[in-house]
Amino acid sequence: MAEIFEGFKDRIKSKEIRKIWDTIPGVKRKFFDFFYKELSEYEKPKILEFGVRHGVSTSLFLDICKQKDGNLYSVDSEDYSYQFKDEKWKFIHSKDDDFI
Repeated sequence: MAEIFEGFKDRIKSKEIRKIWDTIPGVKRKFFDFFYKELSEYEKPKILEFGVRHGVSTSLFLDICKQKDGNLYSVDSEDYSYQFKDEKWKFIHSKDDDFI
């Protein structure tokens, strides 16, 4: 699994996001170890994420979608549309409790 994690980190284009994966204790365990293997079992996953913030989980979900021909939809009230440029990612600039 360590080799898969290193390959994942190598595919992250943002130096800032890669640094978070490398330096903040618990990020790998909280996100990669918890989500990656299970989500990678799905073909063409469609993932809906609420909150982008630093892009840590977004980078993981997007990597899975790119590997498995899926799509990621991220919703956030802050404009993080600049964070990733990928056809597999759709950013929705909205509050996640805006039902009108």
